[in-house]
Amino acid sequence: MKVTHHEVLKAACFALRELISKVEESTPAVSAQYDEMLEVFLTIAKHDNPSVRSTCFGVLDSLAIKCPEQSRKRMDDLLNVGFFQICFNYKSEEIAESVALYLVEIYKAFKEVLKKI
Repeated sequence: MKVTHHEVLKAACFALRELISKVEESTPAVSAQYDEMLEVFLTIAKHDNPSVRSTCFGVLDSLAIKCPEQSRKRMDDLLNVGFFQICFNYKSEEIAESVALYLVEIYKAFKEVLKKI
């Protein structure tokens, strides 16, 4: 069985989302590597493959929820990547759904901050 690059990347995104969101002991490591991880996933969010992008948004919302203080400092980046996908990839139903769910999670995580904007 031949595995393509995008299938490996999608699986890695899924695994990291599970680690970030379900393993409480991951908090110190995720927090320490937050900036590097965020930069990588902001780049992956623009990947050519819609399935990879869709899975990546799950990682981004998990990062925002796990590290809210660090994410507040990068709120513009976190919102812009979601709105960019909606504006330019609206034909992909998979992307539209995952980005919409992502933006809802971002809104929930930063409701108080967003009310002040």
